[in-house]
Amino acid sequence: MGCQSDVPLNDNLTFSICTHDADTGALTVADAAPAYRIYEDETSTAIATGTMAALDAANTTGFYSERISCTAANGFERGKTYSIYITAAVDGDTGGIAFGFVVLAGPVPARRIIIIVADSRTLTPEETSGGNPGLGGMFGDMFGVMGGNPPDERAATITARTRRVTIL
Repeated sequence: MGCQSDVPLNDNLTFSICTHDADTGALTVADAAPAYRIYEDETSTAIATGTMAALDAANTTGFYSERISCTAANGFERGKTYSIYITAAVDGDTGGIAFGFVVLAGPVPARRIIIIVADSRTLTPEETSGGNPGLGGMFGDMFGVMGGNPPDERAATITARTRRVTIL
């Protein structure tokens, strides 16, 4: 997996590594749990440290994962970039890898698809938001999202002529 490139503030970030024998390249269990340090931007003090846990050790070799909570209480800020520095030793040889990610403003809103089945006719400018015909105006009147105008009597007219609204 590696590491996702972005995470919304207050969500979890999961990162993982595989450890290898430096001589053979074969997947190998690390001498000890791999250690990680997380840095904000290019500050020299880690905001979080810890060790990673083996993931599905019965069916994998040298596969480690960790999940952290990216909250303000844990020192994360929206719009900031972070680096994860991970080290692990196999047969006394230490290797490392670094990942980077950015914290987004907040939860990513679910994407919705709106399907409207309406009577087949042309809407007049009076039936659309601000006199601008088209679906944008109709959405603005019906849902108050496009034009920012609150629903009014035109919305009732359009809604009455709409047979079905499906939100996926």
